[in-house]
Amino acid sequence: MDGNWFSNGIQAVLAHWVAEGFILAVGAVVTYLKKKQSPWFIPVCWGLAASLCTALILYLGQTIITQQKPQVTPDDIQAYTQEWLKDTGTGIRDITVDDPDSIFMMQLSLMNGTSIIVKRPKARPRYLLLDASLGITDPQQKVVFQGLSPDDRAEFLRSVVIEMNRLKIECSAQPTLDGTIHLRKTLLISSITNDSFLQSLQDMNFAVTLAIATMQQEFIKASSVKR
Repeated sequence: MDGNWFSNGIQAVLAHWVAEGFILAVGAVVTYLKKKQSPWFIPVCWGLAASLCTALILYLGQTIITQQKPQVTPDDIQAYTQEWLKDTGTGIRDITVDDPDSIFMMQLSLMNGTSIIVKRPKARPRYLLLDASLGITDPQQKVVFQGLSPDDRAEFLRSVVIEMNRLKIECSAQPTLDGTIHLRKTLLISSITNDSFLQSLQDMNFAVTLAIATMQQEFIKASSVKR
């Protein structure tokens, strides 16, 4: 290891000296030609300028190619999402057979118990949809909610919709007796990266948590009014 470090250091120093020597030599030649008013002065300057531009273009092109990440395509998005989730502790279940309108559909179980559906619909194949649904499961809360008038149920659910709009999460809720709420985040597949996908899952997880908290507050209000 020490020998390699020393050898690499010597090579770096020599390369630096060679580069500096070349630059000095070119500068000396240009200065000499100008001083002698040689007819070669202008052609040499143009040649150096062209070489410099070519080197700059090659450098920038190489940098862009090196830094460019492979673009995710609709055909391989399922494989990418499974790879990105591999080390997150997220449970993954393929439920494509449950939805004939989707090219693929997966149910994700996050570590805190939140369930999110990830699917690529046939009607919108360029997009990936993250869905979550909430319902009223507590028996006492069901009694409270079902005892509200249709207008009061609509106002109850409207509070959740407002909070979701602030998070830029699509939210649909009908004032039916079950009080089901549907949340959705839509992603353009060609712009998805590892980081953006995982961040979108976090956004949905937070949205579910906030929706539940908002519903709890509304239940408290509804219960106090009923008394």
